Amino acid sequence: VPSVLARLTYTYTDATFREGFYDGKQIPLEAKHLSANWFEVNRLNAVFGNSFNPRHDHKDRDDVMLNDAGALAAGYASPQEAVGQTLPGGMQVIGIAPDIRFNGLRSPSKALLYRVQPGGVVAIRTSATPGQAYIAIEPLWRRNFPNAILEISTQQAVLVQRYADDARLMRILAISSLTAI
Repeated sequence: VPSVLARLTYTYTDATFREGFYDGKQIPLEAKHLSANWFEVNRLNAVFGNSFNPRHDHKDRDDVMLNDAGALAAGYASPQEAVGQTLPGGMQVIGIAPDIRFNGLRSPSKALLYRVQPGGVVAIRTSATPGQAYIAIEPLWRRNFPNAILEISTQQAVLVQRYADDARLMRILAISSLTAI
């Protein structure tokens, strides 16, 4: 079943989260704010511990997930050791997220902290085409976000755009290789 992304024009930007850890050293963790069902919609599971549960109200909870690099940057000997621990500021580590490379395949994964705080992207898993999804979503969207423009694209289109430079480089390398032969 393909995914359709509905995107608000005023998207929430990623913030850099800084918190002092055990020795007072400042560790930069890039914070990814997402909805409680983000891992579920993208069919991703926690490597250790648990993912966020969309059936819980996360407004009053400060549960977070870290990736491997985030757990190690926070001073834990292993990612498994971070699960169940409380970070300074009262954030409870409920799980370790899988390695997700938000900045491309060639960029190493950064130290990430995931928090439930919905932003400006709505991900919907549907069998409808983007046009059909637009027709179904648009009245509800207009009622709830009257000043926001609804843009719909498939996850595949987002990934194609994100990796267009890599695809272009591969074509150039292939043509160069054929020319050399």
